[in-house]
Amino acid sequence: MYEIRCEACGFEEAGMFVPSSLGMPEAKPVEVRIQLGGMAPTGKNLLALSKLHPKLGRLGPAELKALFLSGPVILLGALRKEEAERAQKAAINTGFVVLCAE
Repeated sequence: MYEIRCEACGFEEAGMFVPSSLGMPEAKPVEVRIQLGGMAPTGKNLLALSKLHPKLGRLGPAELKALFLSGPVILLGALRKEEAERAQKAAINTGFVVLCAE
């Protein structure tokens, strides 16, 4: 994603940079897992989990709780590296650990 602003006239533009449209190779997706660290599915933990990635945010409370209870690790799936990094940043100070593997 990019944002630019003309200093002379104040015109602003934002957009998405797509390397493949310029003939550049696309980055390989990374496999993302969320380690729960033995936490219980409390309301606070479920809310924090829902904020880690939009995929999780679209789930209802019962679905999140079922995911939480399914095991010590939740598979988020293959994501672009930028998405994985955003999830890792969102996990800071939540008790969750976001693990990425290529």
